[in-house]
Amino acid sequence: MDMLVAISLAGALGAYCRYVCSISLGKLRFQSLPLAILLINWLGSLALGAAAGVSSKYEIVISQALTVGFLGAFTTFSTFSVEAVQLLISKQYKTAIAYIILSIFGSVVLFSFSYFVTKS
Repeated sequence: MDMLVAISLAGALGAYCRYVCSISLGKLRFQSLPLAILLINWLGSLALGAAAGVSSKYEIVISQALTVGFLGAFTTFSTFSVEAVQLLISKQYKTAIAYIILSIFGSVVLFSFSYFVTKS
């Protein structure tokens, strides 16, 4: 039960941080590319990769409150999906494709980078 409470509280904090970051970064755009959620998801992937690398290197358990709770709520696949579909609906196909590629591959690359840097 304690873990559930910790995950819930960390999740609430992660959601709050995502909201504050998205409001703060909301006006950032490159052409019509929605940068706020892209940057938030990249940052979350970078942090999760570092947590996984550290836990692997030192054989420690990184708290699920941090990984599942905070970072799970901080990053957002659902908002990414909404923004990608909105770009498609508005017929901004090049921007939508760029956003999808940057979001998915960027997150994987940043996770991998921070994982291997912290693991070695």
